[in-house]
Amino acid sequence: MTVLTLGGKPIDWEDKRLDPKMLVQWKPDHGSIPKQYKASLRTCAHQDYMDLRAFRRYGTGIAVIQTPYNTGVPASAGTHDYDCMRDWWIPGVAWWETQRFGRALGEFVWYRHPPLFGNHCHGGTLPIPEGNVRSDDFATRVGIYVPGQLVDYYNHAFGLSGKHTPGSDKSWFPKDIDSTVFDLKHYINIQREKDMEYSDWSPKSKQEFARDISASILGAKVNVMKPNGDGKQQITVKQAIARGANGAAVTRNARDDVIAAVEAADTENA
Repeated sequence: MTVLTLGGKPIDWEDKRLDPKMLVQWKPDHGSIPKQYKASLRTCAHQDYMDLRAFRRYGTGIAVIQTPYNTGVPASAGTHDYDCMRDWWIPGVAWWETQRFGRALGEFVWYRHPPLFGNHCHGGTLPIPEGNVRSDDFATRVGIYVPGQLVDYYNHAFGLSGKHTPGSDKSWFPKDIDSTVFDLKHYINIQREKDMEYSDWSPKSKQEFARDISASILGAKVNVMKPNGDGKQQITVKQAIARGANGAAVTRNARDDVIAAVEAADTENA
């Protein structure tokens, strides 16, 4: 379990009193740094959602450099003093790809880099849009400049002092930013299903679970001999399956093959 109460216990996802604004902890499963931090339920659940998808896609989780509720870093200008904002990276993934990954999954985020900053991605969980004004959409307290950064994100600007011109950030943005907003209710429903007995799951849930397992397996990295026999290289399990024992492509449907095997095993054990 990666979202915990402040006391360190697993969240009771059946509890009807769960509040998106309540303070909880996020504990990473995939080696992130630091190991735990506190933030709102919405922020921590979104972090967990992104971390799992990073692991599925890249074979590694998100490494958090600076957390919410962290004070005393002059370069951050108070943006991390309260909820929402974090600095992070995905080990082994290109920086612009990392920024795009975050933006596609509901993070208003920018790649910060030298000479103004050390390399990292600075961002936070998009709040649920309310009305026509973005700056007052946050349901929890955030740092003093965070509402302005959110406005800049919607305006395709940089979220930095003196760099607020709409359209000045030419990097990739989602065509419809609101469509990427994290769905906390859906996340909670998934956690409730995970807590149920497997025999109680619907066929659709079982199929989604099988696909999640296969995606995690296929995204894991392994060391294999290079095709020319000159040393080893690190590739994903999916790539290893597709190459075959001799380095040749043996199937274009490796992922579906693994899914079919998982589903077949489920049928045999039913």
